[in-house]
Amino acid sequence: MRLTPQHLRLTKPTFQKLGLQLEESRGRVVVHGVHAGSIAAEYGFEPGSILESINSEVVISALAASELIANTSELEFQLLQPDTRTRWFRAGEIKGLRLEVERTSGRVCVAAVPNWLTADIECGQAGVAIGDCVVHAGGHLVNSPQQVLDALLRGAEASGWVGLGVVQQCVRRAQNTYAG
Repeated sequence: MRLTPQHLRLTKPTFQKLGLQLEESRGRVVVHGVHAGSIAAEYGFEPGSILESINSEVVISALAASELIANTSELEFQLLQPDTRTRWFRAGEIKGLRLEVERTSGRVCVAAVPNWLTADIECGQAGVAIGDCVVHAGGHLVNSPQQVLDALLRGAEASGWVGLGVVQQCVRRAQNTYAG
């Protein structure tokens, strides 16, 4: 997955929540979720972002990072942000999309795409393709195809639309395509 280094500096009232959900994954502290309308969303945090340091302190645990964020008003972050593009889908219109966990990396990847899903008419850009990786769905980091499906179901119950954070051609494309 392509990661882009990013430096963010922000000010918030001490003890005010930033709007991040953090988790530890593979020895790193990762943004699991970003609350809509939060300070974190305003500054561009994304699910899948890796926290490297806060105020020049190396981030060693989600708990330590959360405590530092809560107790400090001036924050300076060094992040690795996934190079994602958000693709919007109507929750009920993705029949035939098949996701799998890529064996070597553990990423959730697109394994099959119905022909009509390759064009994202709403955005006027390419939709998803075999080999793309889904980093987040509905604003939350995903680690399994089931989490993507759950986000799509929640989206169907709410607005009907779900944003998938996709890294394009994260994994080598397969030879076969799905015509559904």
